[in-house]
Amino acid sequence: MRSVAVIALLLTSLAACGGLQSERADPHPRESDELHAREWHDRVVRLEGEAAEAAASSDDCGTVCPLAIRACELTARICDLANRDDGDEGTRVLCEDAEPRCASARGAAASRCECPG
Repeated sequence: MRSVAVIALLLTSLAACGGLQSERADPHPRESDELHAREWHDRVVRLEGEAAEAAASSDDCGTVCPLAIRACELTARICDLANRDDGDEGTRVLCEDAEPRCASARGAAASRCECPG
């Protein structure tokens, strides 16, 4: 009889945990996407400046290239969100701003180094 009570308690606990997971699901994925896009865009802006500064002051391609590559990876993420969320003006604007920043970071790196990608 005691084992039945323990099993019932375990099943109740599992059911409660499953309920919590569904309540934690993001009810507004577009808002979450835009938040991520804004955070990534802020990083792209910083990385663009860091890549230009590093290229101007150093021939260390091990520093310059990763900055430019990361700026462009984040730009691709932002633009992927913008393409996925048709009609989301916020992420579209962030994508349009990030693309030339990626190109600028790549250009700064290319002025000193032959970076992959």
